[in-house]
Amino acid sequence: MPTLKKKFEDAATDLAEAKAWYQEAQRRFDALYKMVVNTAKAKATSKVSDAEPGVSEHPVQPVNGTGEKMTITAKIEEFLAEHQDEAIHYRDIADAIGSTPNTCRTMLSLLSKDGKAVKVARGKWSYPSGTEPKLPRRGIQAFLH
Repeated sequence: MPTLKKKFEDAATDLAEAKAWYQEAQRRFDALYKMVVNTAKAKATSKVSDAEPGVSEHPVQPVNGTGEKMTITAKIEEFLAEHQDEAIHYRDIADAIGSTPNTCRTMLSLLSKDGKAVKVARGKWSYPSGTEPKLPRRGIQAFLH
């Protein structure tokens, strides 16, 4: 029958072997991961080099039909100008111009600093004008009118 000291030594040996096995497995994983990352980088680089020079993969798409490229802020300004008397949620604007909601919200904020857009309610934006935009009635306002 093994003594307590012998059992302790066996457990320590098993632990040392498991630790060495784990470190070897980690080293192999790291090597494979580096190969995958390098392969992905090489493919991305070859994709860019295969593209036509001066052509972006994500060009700014025109909205006004003139064929000229428009920035997101220009698209937002044009959209708001077309819907002057409406309060429009930034997500709806983003869908209409083909942008992400966060980008649209950021650009609307920049436009408001320049006086080219007005925040009329939480998430609702309008073209700057002298008239108050039409807001949907909610809560108590729906009962008062």
